[in-house]
Amino acid sequence: MQILEERFISEILPKRKEDSHKGTYGKCLMIGGSARMHGAITLCAKAALRSGIGTLTLFVPSCIREIISMKLDEAMLIPAPCNEEGYFSLEATSLLEKELSQFEFVVIGNGIGRGIGARKLLETVLFSHLPCIIDGDALYLLKDYKHLLHRDAAVLLTPHPKELSYLSAYPLEEIKIHREQILAAFCETYPNVCIIAKDAKTMIAYQKDFFLNVIGNHGLAKGGSGDVLCGICAGLYGQGKDMKTSAICGVYVHAKAADLLKESMSCTSMLPSDVIEKLSDVFCLLEKRENV
Repeated sequence: MQILEERFISEILPKRKEDSHKGTYGKCLMIGGSARMHGAITLCAKAALRSGIGTLTLFVPSCIREIISMKLDEAMLIPAPCNEEGYFSLEATSLLEKELSQFEFVVIGNGIGRGIGARKLLETVLFSHLPCIIDGDALYLLKDYKHLLHRDAAVLLTPHPKELSYLSAYPLEEIKIHREQILAAFCETYPNVCIIAKDAKTMIAYQKDFFLNVIGNHGLAKGGSGDVLCGICAGLYGQGKDMKTSAICGVYVHAKAADLLKESMSCTSMLPSDVIEKLSDVFCLLEKRENV
């Protein structure tokens, strides 16, 4: 088990080159959102943009396209068919199948809901050859598609304890006591899967490698924080194309931003959007350390 430390993170953080362009840093498709939860994909997208993604396209229900357009200037949109409740309809799957080949990797789950439309979109992503990051309600749906995790392309899962319970079929009480052993068994079964097991002390597991984050604070104990973490990992994956490194650095950067905010803000008042705005300071800190 390796404890995450600043020097280590600065050494492995994906590096940017002067001789580069937007295509150098990843072409990401982010699938999610609904009438009830358009904030989740917005936070995820903003975090990805602040974390260096090259180009970002959001695949969202058509009923929220105007809301998302007002919130985000830098992301492109693919409006997809939705049902009367404001969630993806089954027809969205056909559109996704036509669009997927344009992208290098996929993020799915933020604000997506648990309906049949979301279920078929997740299945389509897992059947594809593209690396993917799975978050939010897609982690709940994944319990019925775990056999599709036997794939060549990399997968990053970002479960909190209850979601890890869905995936592993272990009760929460067992996960609290035997988290490392449960993650080890899962990684042995699915060797191309990297897991961020979120908690007060978040653990990252990939094959036989384990990392533990011990920084951060309870300002992150708020709805939307997980969406921000997912977006950070997406931005880092776009630059480095390595899921384990993206997970390790993403967890640390997310927690470090919260610790920097704590210097001038009460944890009670800290918002996920505040964490996004602090990301630039964290990257500056890590980049300067790299050059020391």
